[in-house]
Formats: sequence, C-alpha cells, structure tokens
Amino acid sequence: MGLITCLDCGKSISDAAPACIHCGRPADSLAHPTDAAQARSPTAPSAYRCPNCRSEEVKKLSIVHASGFSHLNTETAFGGVGLAGGEVGVAVGGAQTTGTQQTSLSSNVAPPAQRQATGRQATAWGCGTVVGGIIVASAVGSFGIFWAGAVVGLVVWVLAAQAEQQDAKKWNATEWPSLKARWDRSLMCMRCGKIWELTGAEGGARVD
Repeated sequence: MGLITCLDCGKSISDAAPACIHCGRPADSLAHPTDAAQARSPTAPSAYRCPNCRSEEVKKLSIVHASGFSHLNTETAFGGVGLAGGEVGVAVGGAQTTGTQQTSLSSNVAPPAQRQATGRQATAWGCGTVVGGIIVASAVGSFGIFWAGAVVGLVVWVLAAQAEQQDAKKWNATEWPSLKARWDRSLMCMRCGKIWELTGAEGGARVD
C-alpha cells in the first residue's frame, strides 16, 4: 500500500482510500505516482490551475464573455373568435421576436470599456454659469449682465466639453490599453469563480 497525491488539494493519502480524506475527491479520479498526471500535480506551479481551489476547469475571460451571447429568432401565432352584429368573426395573427441575449456572467466579465465624452460635466458648468448670470441680473435689474452671463456660460460649456473630450482621449490612449491587455491575459475558474492574470512568458500567474 502506497501514497498518492490528490489533484484537488495536493495532499498525500493512501492509495486504498475510497476518497481523499482531506477534500473528498473520489478515488477513481486520484493521481498515482506513475501516472502522467503526477507531473502536473498541485505541488507544481501551473498558470492554468486555479490558485484558489486548484481546479483545472478554467477558461479565458474572453471566451467566457463571448460564450454568454445567444441570438433569438422566435415566431408566435395567435387567433381569436368574436361575435358582432349577429355575425361570427375570426382573427388570426402572428408576431416575430428577434434580438440578442447576454448572461449575467458574460456581462460581469466584459472587457474594460473605453471612455466616452458624455458632455454632462460641460453642460453642468455651462448651465451653472448661465443660472448665476440670471440670478445676478435679477438682483441688479440689468439685462446686460443677463446676456453677459449667457455668453460666458456658452464659452464655459464649449471649453468644458473640449476638456472632457481630451481627458477621455488621453485615458483611452494611455490607461485603457493596459487594462485591455490584462483582461486578455486573465483566466476564470469555472468551479469557484476565481479570476487571475497570466504574467510572463514562463506562464506564471498573478492573482488579484
């Protein structure tokens, strides 16, 4: 009677045991020292093994994300019978539904999105300036101040919108590529949900 290594927890148990006494893995799936699986036991580092539960049921985030989409194309038929003016009428119709569905898991592991300039901040600055001009104009009773506030508000809106666009463009050019590259290198354990990143040509792993 010898010792074998459990692939799940990496601990040694008797080869006569019906299951791993540490984690409960069935004996028929345990690795023997002479098996090829021994070369990839949990004691050996592997980037393609979950660092949390040691499972090899892993997929790239890009595959998990892409596999969560499904296309709908359904047709529905309906009919009805009615009585009007002493006569019986029959109506028959149909409807078609098309579209795309996405699972919540696919949505949760979506790639990082690039920033878009929404104009909300610029609008807030511009409107705030105009409202301030209106308040001051009402207080002093001057239409000149009102129009001056409107012009200044427009200028502020234009400048703020340009600044917002430049910030988004800069972030997309400097920050987004590294985030996207990390997402492309990341794996997900389909057993426990752990996500980690492959780093280096040697196949090392970075756990976040």
